Amino acid sequence: MQAIAVAITNPTRAAANYCSDNTYDGTQYESHAGIINYYDERATMAGHVDKTEENMDAPLISFNIGLDCVYLIGGTTRDTVPTPVLLRSGDVLAMCGESRLAYHGVPKILANTSPAYLTDLDAGNNDVCL
Repeated sequence: MQAIAVAITNPTRAAANYCSDNTYDGTQYESHAGIINYYDERATMAGHVDKTEENMDAPLISFNIGLDCVYLIGGTTRDTVPTPVLLRSGDVLAMCGESRLAYHGVPKILANTSPAYLTDLDAGNNDVCL
């Protein structure tokens, strides 16, 4: 698993540096853990806040690979009406600053939106490079 953490450190460090309202120094970002969530076309992810990381100042970095989805991001309480964001395969989302503690979730996975290179073994090179 350490090889995966090393492989994603550079793109996550780059994403962390794009956070304009973040006091965390993205050049020092190191991936210590990663979660791979698999969602089929019927799946959803309930609204939640990630609060278990050791360093709550470090941004949350999410890579979307596969099907497109509707991603909702709200505020630091459930009272804030969430904003929908279309995430496509290959998108990177960085939650930092105030958004680091925002409620977020995935109410909808969009069927038949995965790029051919991820689903069609005859489409050429199937390697996913970060």
